[in-house]
Amino acid sequence: TFNDELAAGLRELFMMGAKEGSLRADLKIDFCISHFIYSLRAILHRAFSDGYSFVKIDADEYVANYLELFINGISSRGDNND
Repeated sequence: TFNDELAAGLRELFMMGAKEGSLRADLKIDFCISHFIYSLRAILHRAFSDGYSFVKIDADEYVANYLELFINGISSRGDNND
């Protein structure tokens, strides 16, 4: 299925990142993939939905901010501000 292929591709990328040192070595990769996929779906839904929100957002900025936060969280350095 598409989800299985997506997970396999992400698993390979996350494993390579952990092995080469750009991602934290202590990541539980399958948990991390699951967290990423489910949270990204929710972020995208919120970004492109006209439903109620307590704040007005720019969809592109909202998604970019989420990705930056997620990447910083899994980065071996804890930041991504090169």
